[in-house]
Amino acid sequence: MNSRLLLTLPHVPRIAFALVVAALALLFGGPSLLAADGKARFVHVPEKVEEAGAEVSFENKGQYSVTSGSRTKSGSHGGSLSEQHGSIESIASIHLDDDILLRVGAAGERYSFGLTGELALPEELQSANLVIGADIDIAEQWMMRLEIHPGVYSDRWQASFRDLNCPLIIGFSWLPDKDLQWFFGLYANARADCPIMPGLGLRWKFADRWTLMALPPNPRVEFDLTENLALFCGADLHYGAYHVNDVHGLIHSKNLDNSFVDYTEMRGGVGLKWKVGRSVELLLQGGSMVYREFDFHKRDTTFRSKPSLYGEFGIVANF
Repeated sequence: MNSRLLLTLPHVPRIAFALVVAALALLFGGPSLLAADGKARFVHVPEKVEEAGAEVSFENKGQYSVTSGSRTKSGSHGGSLSEQHGSIESIASIHLDDDILLRVGAAGERYSFGLTGELALPEELQSANLVIGADIDIAEQWMMRLEIHPGVYSDRWQASFRDLNCPLIIGFSWLPDKDLQWFFGLYANARADCPIMPGLGLRWKFADRWTLMALPPNPRVEFDLTENLALFCGADLHYGAYHVNDVHGLIHSKNLDNSFVDYTEMRGGVGLKWKVGRSVELLLQGGSMVYREFDFHKRDTTFRSKPSLYGEFGIVANF
């Protein structure tokens, strides 16, 4: 269907249609697309711009969240698990010419779990990685991103080959008009249960103050309250593949020593995004952690959690 035709629909049906599109994007994209530094993000796929900006620019992001205790179990073994999560990322973008933008930086992420009961789980999962890639203008209205994230992905810092990994992202973006942008991509991670994963998403400004961001890991619908303040409702998806050494919470399970775990978490909630000045944004959100899974896929063991509450604060600074 022609996107311009959709923009002529009445206001309420357009909102309903946007929510349906968001659900379809999540169905095809899914949380498994979110890994790289622990989360390969299609929001990282470049947005087409008319002119190159400064020769060097910087993207800096920080986030911290707390999740309340939730019942977690595998078979007959269970307990309660609470979580603190933090991440930081700093990327330098260097314009090599009008068609190529080099991206170089570093990122880190840490999950810290509070465990009670009979839970043979790591007390933390963490990563520290480089970000090396490029945005390439391949045709009119088309851009491509190639990016690798070499680093350490483990339950604790250790000079082990099995802690090392290098996920790969290949993404494309297409802008048929100024209000609509499509994203397509592949994510590859040799340590994950599913090593190659495709996905798609979109960014669509479907009304004057409404924008649909159907992009993992933060698909949402945004409403502009003012020029600098926006209200949003959506999901927060986390995924990562980690090597687990020999530390397993309150009880020890030799079966899980020296293994790999796929960690998946899905949250849903509402929040505010406040633009402070020209280059800084503050984000505050909260809601429910609706799904959490530790999948030791090579050891046929899976832990799952019941829903619980979470709160999150974030900051983005670009200059």
